[in-house]
Amino acid sequence: MEVARSERWSPTAHRLGIASAIGIFGIGVCYVAVIALWMIIEATPREPIGDPYLAVMEVLTILSALALAGLVIALWFF
Repeated sequence: MEVARSERWSPTAHRLGIASAIGIFGIGVCYVAVIALWMIIEATPREPIGDPYLAVMEVLTILSALALAGLVIALWFF
């Protein structure tokens, strides 16, 4: 028995999708801001990104993975 999309696409899944997409966008903006801050303050052509910038970027990467998982779950319900 096939379930119609409208029955699976609940308001909760819709809110999860919107919140996850906004979260991914916000985390992406923060990620770019950290890179820009590093470039303005401490960038040297031959040095890799170091702490504390690298640590912040790693935390943002983990948060974006969680937000992306939420978005995938919401899309699965679509």
